[in-house]
Amino acid sequence: MGAAQRPPRPWLVRLAVADALAGGIALGFLARHYRDVLGEHTGVISLGVLAVVAAGILVRLLVRSLRRASERLDAILVDELPQRPSPRPR
Repeated sequence: MGAAQRPPRPWLVRLAVADALAGGIALGFLARHYRDVLGEHTGVISLGVLAVVAAGILVRLLVRSLRRASERLDAILVDELPQRPSPRPR
């Protein structure tokens, strides 16, 4: 099917944790600063979050289906096309 997955590099994990921490601190600051606005518009905010999550899921499904189609097309081409020798021998 696909290539074996390697475990993530340690520096990438640290970078992802630092990025999540910075994002959380920024969101916390904004939530505290705009507390009244967030309280008044919870319905709009929840619909926006729902739309973003749905768009992310759709993009993931689209990428997965395109990869499967690409793999199937590659398999068909390998089966159908004759194996020709290289024009320049090495």
